[in-house]
Amino acid sequence: MIYQKPLEGSTPYAAHIIEMDAFPLHRHYEVELIYCLQGEITAEINGEIVTLSEGQTVYVGSFTPHSYEARKNTRVVLVEFGHELLREDF
Repeated sequence: MIYQKPLEGSTPYAAHIIEMDAFPLHRHYEVELIYCLQGEITAEINGEIVTLSEGQTVYVGSFTPHSYEARKNTRVVLVEFGHELLREDF
């Protein structure tokens, strides 16, 4: 995964435009959104396989195991947000 352009400011989330290749199985506290800008990405989310192409989005819940594998030249917007945005309802 190559971080290309961080989208930062005074917001309670982290957003990046990245060129994605692969990311091993992991989980984390934050909720994650992946929006495919270019190419194709295969995500395994809690044991289910989902394939995204340009213009498609996938949501990954908090502490949900997930991994990614992408074709060459795949670019995505990756947004992670957690309790700061969602407050006590999170």
